[in-house]
Amino acid sequence: MSVLALVPVMLLAGAQQAPTPEAARLEGDRLVLTTGRVTREFRWNGGHIAATLLRDEDAKREWRMAGDKPDLALPGVAAESGTGGRLTVARVAADAIEPAHLLATITARIGAVGMTRRCKLFRHSPAIGCTVTLENAPAAAFARADSRGTGMIEDDAGGAKGHAFVTDRLALAGRHWRADAVRFFAATDHNDTLVERSSTLLYREDKAATGNILLLREAGTDGAIFVLKQSPAAADQIGWTGRDFLLRTGDVRVTGSGFAGSDAAAGAVDAYSVVVGVANGDDISIQLTLRDHFATVRRYDPARDSMLMSNTWGDRSRDSRMNETFLLGEIDAAAELGLTHVQLDDGWQAGLSRNSANRAGERWEDWSAEDWRPHPTRFPNGLAPMVARARERGIKLGLWFNPSQANDYAAWARDADILIGYWRDHGIAAVKIDGVQVESHAAETNLAAFLDRIRRATGGQLVVNMDVTAGRRPGYFHRNRYGNIFLENRYTDWGNYYPHRTLRNLWMLGHWLPPQWFQAEFLNVARNPQQYASGDPLAPGAVGQVGSFAATLAAQPLAWMELNGLDAAARKQLAAEIATYRTIRETLHGQAILPIGAMPDGAAWTGFQSIASDRCSGFLIVYRQPLAESGGKILPLAVSADAFAPVTSGAPSAMASDGGVRIDSLEKGEHAIWRWTNRSGQCNKTDTTKL
Repeated sequence: MSVLALVPVMLLAGAQQAPTPEAARLEGDRLVLTTGRVTREFRWNGGHIAATLLRDEDAKREWRMAGDKPDLALPGVAAESGTGGRLTVARVAADAIEPAHLLATITARIGAVGMTRRCKLFRHSPAIGCTVTLENAPAAAFARADSRGTGMIEDDAGGAKGHAFVTDRLALAGRHWRADAVRFFAATDHNDTLVERSSTLLYREDKAATGNILLLREAGTDGAIFVLKQSPAAADQIGWTGRDFLLRTGDVRVTGSGFAGSDAAAGAVDAYSVVVGVANGDDISIQLTLRDHFATVRRYDPARDSMLMSNTWGDRSRDSRMNETFLLGEIDAAAELGLTHVQLDDGWQAGLSRNSANRAGERWEDWSAEDWRPHPTRFPNGLAPMVARARERGIKLGLWFNPSQANDYAAWARDADILIGYWRDHGIAAVKIDGVQVESHAAETNLAAFLDRIRRATGGQLVVNMDVTAGRRPGYFHRNRYGNIFLENRYTDWGNYYPHRTLRNLWMLGHWLPPQWFQAEFLNVARNPQQYASGDPLAPGAVGQVGSFAATLAAQPLAWMELNGLDAAARKQLAAEIATYRTIRETLHGQAILPIGAMPDGAAWTGFQSIASDRCSGFLIVYRQPLAESGGKILPLAVSADAFAPVTSGAPSAMASDGGVRIDSLEKGEHAIWRWTNRSGQCNKTDTTKL
């Protein structure tokens, strides 16, 4: 008999609603969590749950587990079953960031350790994400451990030689599984290849894998399982052991706690969240399915989230020109170009940072509340003149902010209230969060509280531009629901800015993350030609101002420059291109955007295809890079199309060919945009045979 009647259930939106496909229920010793599209079943085990089945409801495909060890493993805690297990189900209303969902909360004691597991069930989502919180966990549970055997094969019949902290487990039956781990690199001041992918076959010995995404496919089958570890990248994690997954035949584990042993004594600690989902087995289907999951992380609001921002720091004057007159001129220039936001970077505030052009600047780790008043000399009238001019010109303002790192961000509430005040009193629409250095679980907890306080107080309307250029920061998968990601610092002054390399990073990231989640820079390409080799066709000056802007179209374009430094010809060209782009950008950013063509390297035919939710229409952005081969080109598409209407002026004809698109006359170094449609009636099907 079902014990559902014994489970405390709280439906926040009212208990009289019609049945919905998402559900969490106990049936005897069986726990079922479902979104209507994916189902996970577990042995209840007193609340110390153990996965027994994963089902793709759309494809009528399921995977039964070969074992039923508990999903949570704590070294030093021997209990194999829980006590006092309890399931509570709450219906959570939609807000400005998250869609409505069920929150299933499992509480139990695992030996002396208190455990709470919270799982979010979004309607028809392809994935289920859960977060584990522990109380009274022993320090040994988080110590580094190596479970990879090193002795003779006869010494071990396949058993692990050590123990690891495990937050989720899939004991997949079968001996012919392939695992692909996708690793990401932040700290983009130091890294320029931001994605690496590795593959292995599961074997009897443990194999460590590193990455935020793990893809699992069994030979001879057409389905796939994906696992997301929602943590910072690799060594940016707290308590990282050098791996994110342990893989062996019959046992796939997600490892790494997100805290050190010393943190356990501080009270309740949250481990990094884990998402498990299902998809068809080809890469394009997996990538489109990931987009469906990411739609539950942050709801797209075009008025809030689609932006064309300028930031003067890219011209390397730093804050030396930061004053009222200069900023009023930048706001006027932004309006004339068709931008939507102007951001005041480091130097608007009274407390000068150590990156200031002024030698008196010294702030970084610790700031006072007074530091975050407008600089009294540079802005004697405060922000009011800029706010008024921006409102008059239809421009939104953004600020730069460095939360005080002292004592593990102990001043998080004060710092959040400072930004909430600027949003409330001056209409500040976006804030670039910089200087973050997360060195402890306490710092991580306080930074999360800072971001959540801003979200709640502003109704999610103050957009956070999270800088990932340096330091130990949340990265791409962690704390990623508050806004977008400020991706790179690149400068012509240093000769390290090339438009094709910006495009390359977006293209590589765009396989796994929505490229519209990133701010990508375009610079004033007329500056510093002496920093580039004469005759280099990939140099910014050779690519041109429009080409520089075009590299950012799939992302949130960031004018990384002093706008008044552009010459008249560049302004005219850029304004015309932006005007065209603005006719599609809000629709474009609301669609799934996938890379197509070859990886951008300066000699590629490459681009992006955006895909509407019905898979019947979207946009196609194609680049023929300066060193690309001559002649026509057939590019395979992620989703097949049979009609192409030009968006950009002068776009050459494009026609369906061999499952892709044929383009005959795009000039070297040029790009074009088309609106594509599929009129065949098969548009809900993906065609990946050519990829």
